[in-house]
Amino acid sequence: ERLNLEREKMKSDRFLQSMSRIVDRYMVVNLDTGRYRYHELRSSEPLYPTSGQYSEMVEIISKRYVALTETENAKLSRLLTPDYLRSVLRKPDDNLKIEYCSRTENAYMVLTVLPVEWHADGTVAVVMQVVQDIGQKVELENMANTDSLTGLFNERYFSRVLNICEAKKLPFVLYYLDLDRFKPVNDTYGHAMGDRLLKEISARLLRCIRSRDYAFRIGGDEFALIVSADMDAEQRSRMAERIQTMLSAPIVIEEKVLSVGVSCGCACYPEDGDASQVRITADSRMYAEKQHHHADDRTEEQS
Repeated sequence: ERLNLEREKMKSDRFLQSMSRIVDRYMVVNLDTGRYRYHELRSSEPLYPTSGQYSEMVEIISKRYVALTETENAKLSRLLTPDYLRSVLRKPDDNLKIEYCSRTENAYMVLTVLPVEWHADGTVAVVMQVVQDIGQKVELENMANTDSLTGLFNERYFSRVLNICEAKKLPFVLYYLDLDRFKPVNDTYGHAMGDRLLKEISARLLRCIRSRDYAFRIGGDEFALIVSADMDAEQRSRMAERIQTMLSAPIVIEEKVLSVGVSCGCACYPEDGDASQVRITADSRMYAEKQHHHADDRTEEQS
């Protein structure tokens, strides 16, 4: 009997070692008694109490992390309750995956909840919650979707967001922006100064939008904004004026006062067509305004 116990322990240890290659920590929860046992596989010290009341553990997790889900008002404090877990885990093959991140640190995880034991009536009694760190994956995705100079989203992600909005039939307004008189800054003060100017312009663009909107650097001195809203013509015009006023204000860098203008064209989905047509229309309107600005600049130079 002692040898059998030792063999079972060795099997269990090997199992945990294998799990630790892909799993950072896991927790077994008895939904009936409201008790849990928590196991840490990566760190030498456990991040949480190793056992206790499940409701208290949920409260701890909810204070530290926030769920990354498109579902409105989805909170970990609701997604992890016994009632909700029972409602989604109805068959042995069912599972629940929740991506979440730290409220204060650059940490991203995915939690997979699996049913382990069942009652005779088919309701789940015990679940295992497995946590994997996906921080590296998220970081790589962010790098792939982000412009390295300004920190704004890049053109690759711009095309993706347009496709997602169209697929979900989400109305939006697209603003295409191109800086006026940017080349003279590069020619006069050098590319390093031009880069700093682009960074300041990008910071100002972010102040023009809300957290659910998007700002992109398409390339060079060309930018785009996607405003997630169904705006009428007057609202779109006011937004364009705000953007132009914000970006055209003088910028002081190393005691040098730099001033650029901005040409802006906008189009909206679905009023102006599908996503590709909205992109073409916004670009065309921006180009028309840029030609107008060039004409004004030549008139001023002649005067």
